[in-house]
Amino acid sequence: MNQIKCIVLDIDFTLTKSDGSISDYTKSIIKKAKKKGIYVILCSGRPNIYTVEKSKISNASPIVISDNGATIYNYEQDKIVFADSIPKDILKSIWDLSLKYNLDCVLNSIKARYRHRMFSNSEYIKTNSNINGLDEIKDIVSQCVISSKEYNPMIMLKNEIYTNSSIEITNTNLHTEKEGDYYFIDINKKGISKGKAIINLTNELNIQLDEVICFGDSMNDKTMFDVLNNTVAMKNASEDLKKIAKYTTVYTNDEDGVAKFIEKYILN
Repeated sequence: MNQIKCIVLDIDFTLTKSDGSISDYTKSIIKKAKKKGIYVILCSGRPNIYTVEKSKISNASPIVISDNGATIYNYEQDKIVFADSIPKDILKSIWDLSLKYNLDCVLNSIKARYRHRMFSNSEYIKTNSNINGLDEIKDIVSQCVISSKEYNPMIMLKNEIYTNSSIEITNTNLHTEKEGDYYFIDINKKGISKGKAIINLTNELNIQLDEVICFGDSMNDKTMFDVLNNTVAMKNASEDLKKIAKYTTVYTNDEDGVAKFIEKYILN
């Protein structure tokens, strides 16, 4: 793997341990990869604020892909490399649906996360801006996250989202009803994906797709695996992702699987 110039890492259950932490060993390996001239890019369904935070903690490169691929941001230069926003009329329809079913709707932008003031005490998602209406938002919104502990209203909202051809559900845990769980739906503009973001990233960095390797653990990472030849599923990954991966780590995310793979196969 001497040709690798860019390592793309999913965050949750890939880069991070199950408790959300990143080991000193993993941080040191990422630092060594960067010293070798390799970009280490975090790519997540999470919002930009969260992804930037994890990038800084892990010693990764100052460019991140967030919101399931809707945003590419260079935080060192405070530069938006790419951002595909949800049109305001579509945003309003999502907002109105969330209020109709009494569901928490969080709107992600580059530097803020907005939610209706009535949900300001929500334990599930941290936000830094509470609003009464969309007219209070001055920047672009790249992703909406709907969440609730109520399963049936989430299913009803999901079914209504499917009728709108301009947007799509890029990630959800609404597969099985489990009492006490928080359910979520990530909504993006149609066509947004981690895979397309990686293509945009390689154009920005002037590197080839064959020079990129990615790591992931869930089917939310599938679009990365679709566009790259060098793909690595975590030992703890879903079986469906392992089936399409070129490699699988020997160790899980709790055993520094990413760092051990990078050290053995990319840095040596």
